[in-house]
Amino acid sequence: MTEKILVHVIEGAESWVPIDAQEISTYQYMILNDIEYEDIDIGTFFEFYPGDIVVVEDAFDEEYQFKALKISSFGSYPDRKYFHFKYKATLRQIPTTPEKAEEFKDEILRIKHEIAAGQFVYKGIKENIQKMDVYLRG
Repeated sequence: MTEKILVHVIEGAESWVPIDAQEISTYQYMILNDIEYEDIDIGTFFEFYPGDIVVVEDAFDEEYQFKALKISSFGSYPDRKYFHFKYKATLRQIPTTPEKAEEFKDEILRIKHEIAAGQFVYKGIKENIQKMDVYLRG
């Protein structure tokens, strides 16, 4: 069954947006392609993207029953790892360890090029990259 569930998004401020999703099992949904994913601004990051399987909880919302709580498995949305890093780094939710620096090495390098080109990047991302870059320069 397809229905709208709430997904957390950062777009200058944090909010929840209704996104099409299909029930996979009790409290598990697959995020579907939705108009919200069209023409995404460079400063907009969703917590979850089409193809992701998520665990939901009651949203206690009058209009939407569920909100996406955590990832069960990542989908194959283009640049999925890159968007995951940017979302989590913006919220300062990625440990700045040597292991995480190595795991996100390609994404860090890509974002450093974007920063050098003058592209807007949230402060949390810049802070994460600065701390992780120490491990990558070794």
